[in-house]
Amino acid sequence: TIEDSMDDILGKVHQAGLTLKAGCGIGYEFSTLRPRGAFVAGAGAHTSGPLSFMDIFDKMCFTVSSAGSRRGAQMGTFDVAHPDVREFIRAKREDGRLRQFNLSLLITDDFMQAVEQDAEWPLLFPLARAEAAGLDLDDPAQVQWRAWPTHRDYLVRDDGRVACRVYGQLRARNLWDMIMVSTYDYAEPGFILIDRVNQMNNTWWCEDIRATNPCVTADTWVHTAEGPRQVAELIGRPFLARVDGHDHATTAAGFFRTARKPVVAVQTREGHRLRLTADHRVQRVTQRTHWALQSQWCEAGRLQPGDEVLLHDHRRAPEWPGALDHEQGYLLGLLVADGTLHQQHAVLLVWAPAAVANGGPVAPGAGARALMDEALRC
Repeated sequence: TIEDSMDDILGKVHQAGLTLKAGCGIGYEFSTLRPRGAFVAGAGAHTSGPLSFMDIFDKMCFTVSSAGSRRGAQMGTFDVAHPDVREFIRAKREDGRLRQFNLSLLITDDFMQAVEQDAEWPLLFPLARAEAAGLDLDDPAQVQWRAWPTHRDYLVRDDGRVACRVYGQLRARNLWDMIMVSTYDYAEPGFILIDRVNQMNNTWWCEDIRATNPCVTADTWVHTAEGPRQVAELIGRPFLARVDGHDHATTAAGFFRTARKPVVAVQTREGHRLRLTADHRVQRVTQRTHWALQSQWCEAGRLQPGDEVLLHDHRRAPEWPGALDHEQGYLLGLLVADGTLHQQHAVLLVWAPAAVANGGPVAPGAGARALMDEALRC
C-alpha cells in the first residue's frame, strides 16, 4: 500500500525499481492517494491525482525492463469508491498510457449491493485531522466512515473506521455499466471482489489484501527452452519460459506456491484445456480478417462461450532437444494423428509415391519406405 505522502510515493518507486530489476513482479494500490484537485497543505497547491503518479511508476518500469531481457510485471489496483474511479477506468484509452500495468478495480460487497438496489454510490476519500473543522461528522451526506488500509494522519473511530469526505455521488448502475463496457471493449480494468478475497484469506488476522497475483495450478503445462514441463517440476528452480516464441529467464525461485484458491477450466473446441484462477488473463481474439488478427488480454473468468483464445506462436523459436530424432518424432506424430491404436498393437498406413517414367530412385532414408522401415524397427 502506498501512503499519501511524497516521501512514501518516491520510496515505493525506489523499492519497485529494485524489485523489477531482480526480475520479479509487484502490485500496488493507488486509491490511497488523494484525488485530483484536492488541496495539499504542505505544498500549498492542488494535487494532480493518483493517475499522474501511476505514470511515474509506468515510466520507471519501462526504463528498468528495457535495460533487461524481461518485461516488467505490475498490477495497479484502485478502490471503486475513490473520487477518481472514472478516470482510472478510462486510463488505458489514452494511447501509450500505463502500458506497463495490469489494472484492476477493488469491488466491495457494498458496491455490489448498491448495484442490485439501483442506489446512489458515494465517492469518498479519508479526511486528515486538520480538514475535519467545519464538517458534521454525523452527516452521511458530508462524511462517511469506512475501513481503510492506512490510518496515518486520518481521523479514526474507536472501531478502526476512518472518516471519509464525500466528494460526490453517482448511480451505482451507471458506474457498473462503465466498468462492463470498458472491460468488454478494452479488457481492462480487471474485477477483484476484494471483500471476498479477504474473507477467504487464512492470514486475515495480520494483513489486509489490496492487490493480487494471478495463478495457475501445479499440473499446468508450460513451454520452456527444455520442452514442455509441468509447473510442479518448475517450483523452486530457475528456467527459461517460452512466451510467444521468445525465451524469458525467471528468477532463481522459478514458480512458487501461494495459497489455495478456486480455479476455472478453460476448454476449447479443439481440445485444449487449462485450469487457472479467474483473474488470470488470456488473449481473446477481438477481430479477425483475411489480413489481420487483433486480440486483447481478458480475465479467464470473463470469457464467454464462443470466444476465440489466441495460442502462443512458437514457430520462430528453436527446436527442443528431444529424446528421439526428427524421423522418429515424425513417425510418432503420424501414429497419433492418423494411426489406429488397439489394446495390443498399433496400425499405421503409409503410401509410397507413385512411380514416374523419368523419375529417379527414391533417396534412402526419406519417404514412406523409410517410415515403414522405421516402424518395423520399433
